[in-house]
This record gives sequence, C-alpha cells and structure tokens, in this order.
Amino acid sequence: MKLKIHFNYFLLSSLCLSFNSFGQTDPVPYAPHFPEHACYSKYHFVKNDKKFETTYVHGYSDDGEGKDTLDIYYQNKLIQGLTAPCGVSGKLNCGFKRSPDDAEKFQRSIIGLDGNPVPVYFLITHSSLTSDNSTNVNNPKQEYQSKHAKEMFGKGLKNSHVVIYDGHSRDGGGPDFSPPKSLSNGHTNYNWYRSHRVGLQYMVNILTENENDPQLIGLFSCSSINHFYNSISRAAPSSGFIGTVEALLFSDNSSFVLIDDYLNFRCLSKQDYPEPVHFKKWWATEENAVFLNEETWKTLYEARANNLYMNYLKVTDPDLKNLYYKELDKLSLIPNTLKNRVINHSRTTFSNIAVDQYFLTKWQRLRSF
Repeated sequence: MKLKIHFNYFLLSSLCLSFNSFGQTDPVPYAPHFPEHACYSKYHFVKNDKKFETTYVHGYSDDGEGKDTLDIYYQNKLIQGLTAPCGVSGKLNCGFKRSPDDAEKFQRSIIGLDGNPVPVYFLITHSSLTSDNSTNVNNPKQEYQSKHAKEMFGKGLKNSHVVIYDGHSRDGGGPDFSPPKSLSNGHTNYNWYRSHRVGLQYMVNILTENENDPQLIGLFSCSSINHFYNSISRAAPSSGFIGTVEALLFSDNSSFVLIDDYLNFRCLSKQDYPEPVHFKKWWATEENAVFLNEETWKTLYEARANNLYMNYLKVTDPDLKNLYYKELDKLSLIPNTLKNRVINHSRTTFSNIAVDQYFLTKWQRLRSF
C-alpha cells in the first residue's frame, strides 16, 4: 500500500484571521517582507529540506512532419535565461551557475522564509540527439538520449520538489522522449499513442509508488489538463498541477515566468499566466489559507530579520551579499542616507564598515521591540 506523507500547513498560532481583516485595511505592526500570508505554509518544505530542487525535462519536440526538432533550441533558451545576470530587482529566475561536476545541473542561492540561504538546484536535459529528426531516427545514440531524458524525468518525480515537462502530449500518449511513431506520410501516428499511453502510464506508476508527492507538477504540452490531470491527481493527490487546456506554442514562456514565481514563494494560484496555461490545483489559495496572528508575525519577523542580518555579515559572495542587502532594505532596516552611499559603490563594497556598523547599532535597538 502506498504511504503518503502530506506536508501539513505550518501553524504557529491557534488564532486564524480572515483575509479581509488581515494585512489589508489595518497593516500588522512589524509586518515582514514575506510572500502572501496565505502561501507561507505551502513553502515550509524548503526550510525542512534545506534546498529547493526542480527537474526540467524537454520532451522530444518534433515538428509533427518528421523534419525538425526544437527541444535543444528551447533548452538552450531556458539555460540562457537562468544563467543571465539578475538585472531586474526581485527576479530570481536568473543568476544560476552551471555545476562544475554536472553539465546538466545549475545552482544558485536564494533567501528562505526564515532569512537563511537556501541552495536552489535545476536539473535540465533534452530528448533529441540533434535538431534533425531523420538523423536522430537513424542514429543508435538517439535511443540513449531518449532513455536518459526519460530516466531524469522519472527521478525528478521521485526526488524533486518541482517537476516540469516541456514537449508533446501525443494526444494523451505522452510525455514522450523518443522520436514519434509515424505514419507512412511522416506525420505522427496519434492513434498509436491514444491506444498505448505509455508516457502517462510511466508517470502514474512512479507517482503511485512514491512516498512523497512532488510539490508541483507542470506539464507544458498541448491540452495537458484534459489528457493527464485526472490520472495524476489520483496518483499524486497532494501535488499541485499546472497545465494547459488547449494547444500550446513552443515559444510560450509561461514556464519561465512560473519559475520566478515559485522561487519568490508567491501564491501561484493568484498569478496571471497567458492562455492556455492554467493552474488546475494549488494548495495555498485564499480560500484554504492559514493566517497567523499579530504576535506570531512579530516573532517570525524577528527571526527572519535576525537571520538576514547575521547572514549579511557572514557571506562573502558579492551577489549573495547584495541579495541580503536588498532583503534588509525591504524590512526598512537601512536609512536613505546610508543607502545612497552604498548604492554609489560597487557590489563588492556591501561589506563596508559603515553599513556593518549601522546594522550593529540598529540591531541592538531592533531586538528590544
């Protein structure tokens, strides 16, 4: 029998407030820069696991006519975006570095809800050996690449917090990581996929055997909600699900926007994604939210501010120190006069004595509130 371990909502107080009465007309004193209160509990697994891992697999993305494949191209676009410098304040789907030990692994650090650093990992691969379908079909190395992509997807379903598939639905027979079963005219044999559904069965088998469901499963393929949601929701009842209700263009960038949203610990059900992308299920919504009372938020604020301050002083990486500086700024712990001095210097000067001394003095007063 399958044993499910469900993440319970993080409840620090027995007093729950309605959404209208909390943080709207009467802001709570000491209110921290946290994500929406309704979603605090949803992301508590990050603190428990001390990491945030995503597996992102591009399926075999042929053009349907037996000519070209696109998954290598769109994987490169994804990696280019993730490894680009973070030029926009608050964006987190950027600044990743490729692991020196694994070419398909990318990592960076973000600041967790408690103010401590959290390592973020992305495992990314594609299914096509080359961008030419006829070359792939006749090359035995394609079978290895397809097997590798399928196995990485399966491991992601077992081990990662977020699993994203980007490719074809095969009219319900996907996800698919291999060259398509084709008709004599070179077009995809959808009847074969509808009758076999090997990709869906592969997913369901793994999810059924899992002890822990992924936090979020994203299937960015045509009509994935219609094709896959019911089966996946039965196999992984505690997983969130995002998919599509009709055809999805390969050029759609909703998955990249999604990455920034969940790395920022946002309420995903409240985000606006372009058609045809929809959230079918997401635990943390306004309707089932757990809200925390004022005293609890003050306690959380103190803990987060303390950890932000201590980590700011401790870290030496300029980018991470800059990230801590921005988070401290959101907590209004930096006066404008000092802020202007720091902004006019390079990021490597964020450890300068003036800022550190100010935080030390400020913190002695802050701790007493």
